[in-house]
Order: sequence, then C-alpha cells, then structure tokens
Amino acid sequence: MTAHTNAVELAQVPALMAALNRAQERIHVLEHENNQLHQEIRWIDRLLAVPASIMSPSHKVTLRAAMKAYLGATPNEEGMVSIESWKVCNQAGHS
Repeated sequence: MTAHTNAVELAQVPALMAALNRAQERIHVLEHENNQLHQEIRWIDRLLAVPASIMSPSHKVTLRAAMKAYLGATPNEEGMVSIESWKVCNQAGHS
C-alpha cells in the first residue's frame, strides 16, 4: 500500500508545483501592491501633517485627487499625462 500511496503522491507533484508557482506569483503581486499602498499612506500622512496656515484642507484634498489622477494615467509618447481638471475637482468635491 505504501508503493501505491507514493505513486499517487508522485503523480500529484506537477500539479502541486504548478499551484505553488501560481501562489508565489500571487504573493509577489500582493506584496508589490501592499508596498504601493503603504507608500501612498505615508504620502497622505505627510500631506495631512502640513499646517493649515500653509495649505488648506481643501487644497490638500485637491492635491491628493490630482496625484491620484496623475499616478493612474498612462503617459503619451512624449511622457506627458493628460489630467481632466473637471474629474479632479469632482473627486475632490469641488464644482
């Protein structure tokens, strides 16, 4: 019975290796996403730490919306990014 058990286990090795590779790739993607989110949180924390005498809360929200639009956009062949100001204002709660 041990030989049969070992044969079944050996037959499962390719599927298990494939599952392991998929899991490792997913972990890598999630770690990258996690690092990006931590970086964004640190940036927001630094932005919120700016005194209101220097930058109003409204300006902070607008700047965050503009940065989010910039980072989410794809640069054109000249490396420029198009940001639609009405969308930024809408996201920031401005008219």
